[in-house]
Amino acid sequence: MERTENLIMQEDRWKPLKEMNLTDDFLFDVATAELENCKTIIELSTGLRLKSLKWKEGQKVIHNIPGKRGIRMDFVAESEDGRVFDVEMQNRKEGNIPK
Repeated sequence: MERTENLIMQEDRWKPLKEMNLTDDFLFDVATAELENCKTIIELSTGLRLKSLKWKEGQKVIHNIPGKRGIRMDFVAESEDGRVFDVEMQNRKEGNIPK
């Protein structure tokens, strides 16, 4: 029996799931579907302990369809020392992504 890889269509090409990381739209969308996962990702990537994490009021999620872009709206995190963060994934290296 031939083994097949889990492939996801991204930007008009197929990419094996094992080659993805959290900057890939599809994997980020799946990994952050639950708020507790978002908290874990932020704590591991920043070294901060978060007191709270919530979706921004009035924001929502539009799930990714393989090969298309998904949208994960911003969420707000508060660290245990009282600092507040507006969190958003961004792949580009220069400035903010235009609306």
